[in-house]
Amino acid sequence: MGTTSKRFQDLNLSNYFLFAAAAEDEGTSQLLLETLLGIKISGVKVSVEHPLLYSSDFRLFSKTW
Repeated sequence: MGTTSKRFQDLNLSNYFLFAAAAEDEGTSQLLLETLLGIKISGVKVSVEHPLLYSSDFRLFSKTW
């Protein structure tokens, strides 16, 4: 699977990384939602999700004895 590089200036909100970065900020999220929905929103609470790294070598309930 190849990687595609873009300059930061060429990114927009259809780019996952930039959208996620913008959505982490409550003010930016509120502005984005108000713009998309066309209504005023009194406030937004953002809960940031942190991804878990998973390795196929990891076994949560493996018995080693």
